[in-house]
Amino acid sequence: MSDGTCADPECPKPALTRGMCNQHYRQWLRAVKSGQIDKPVKPTTCSITGCSKAGPLRRTWCDKHYQMFRTYGDPTARVLRERTGVRSCARCGRTPDQVEFRRDKRVKDGLGAYCLPCGRDYNAEISDARRAAYRATERRKYAEHPEPRRAKNRLWLEANREAVRERHRLKQRFYPCYAKRGEYKRRWAQRNPDYWVNWYAANRSVRRQRAADWRAKNKDRIAAYSAQRRARKQGGRLRAELVERRAIWSRDGGICQLCALPVAFDEMHMDHVIPLIRGGPHTFDNLQTTHPRCNLRKNRRILPRFAFARRSTLVAQ
Repeated sequence: MSDGTCADPECPKPALTRGMCNQHYRQWLRAVKSGQIDKPVKPTTCSITGCSKAGPLRRTWCDKHYQMFRTYGDPTARVLRERTGVRSCARCGRTPDQVEFRRDKRVKDGLGAYCLPCGRDYNAEISDARRAAYRATERRKYAEHPEPRRAKNRLWLEANREAVRERHRLKQRFYPCYAKRGEYKRRWAQRNPDYWVNWYAANRSVRRQRAADWRAKNKDRIAAYSAQRRARKQGGRLRAELVERRAIWSRDGGICQLCALPVAFDEMHMDHVIPLIRGGPHTFDNLQTTHPRCNLRKNRRILPRFAFARRSTLVAQ
C-alpha cells in the first residue's frame, strides 16, 4: 500500500520486501515457485502516494523516501524544513521540545517517528488491526473446515481440563468482574426480558434446523442424557453420571458381560450390574454391555459376570 504497510489490504504490518510483510512475502514466493501465479513485473516507480520518481528502488521506495525511513523510521514521516534542523512527530507535528519522543536505535539521532502519545495510539491501532485480522482468518478457517477444528478443540479440552478449571478458579479469585458474570447476565436479562423471545420468534426455522443438526450429530449424547434422566427418576438421590454407550461398549471390548458372546454396538443394551431398584448407582463402574435378550433375562437380579455363558465359550476365550 502507499502508506508503507503490507500490500494485503487486511494486513497492517509494515512492508519489508516487495511491498509486503514477511509472512505474505513468503506466501507469495511459494506461489510463484509452484507456478500458481505469474511472477509480477518489478515496479519502476515509488509506491508512496504523490511520488512518481523512477529509478532503482529499495523496498518499493525511491531514494528520498528510503532515506526518510532510515532516518525517521517512517517513509511518510512529516518533518519540518531541513533548514530549521528540528524534528517533528509524523502524526501530530509536535517537536521534541514540546513532547517526549520514542527511542529507536535504527535511526541516526535515536528518536522514532512518533512522540510517546502518538506511538501508544499507533501500537494500539496496529494491535487491534492484527487481532481483527487473526479473528477473521480463524472464523474463515472454522467455516471452511468445522469438523476437524471441533475435534481438535475437544481433544485439547480433554487433555487440559484441569488446567482450564484452575484458570477459571484463578479468574474468580483475582477478577471480581469475572466472578460476577452470572449476576451481570441476570441484570441484562432483567433489562431485556423479551430479547430471546423475539429472537426465537424471528428465527424459528433457524432454531429448528440447528436443533435437528445437533440431534443428528449427537445421538449417543442424547441417549446418555436420557439414561441419566431415567436413572435419576428411578433411583431418587442416588448418584447418576453422564455415561455414553460407546464408552461402555469400548471398555468391554464389544462382549456381552452375561453370555460372553460378541454384541454389535447398535444392538447392545446398557445394563446395571446392581439394578437401580436395588440401590445401584448409574455410574461407569456399575454399567455393562449386554445383549437385549440377556438383559431382559437378567431382569432385576444381581448376577456375576458371564452368568449365562457356556463352558465351551469361556474355554475358547
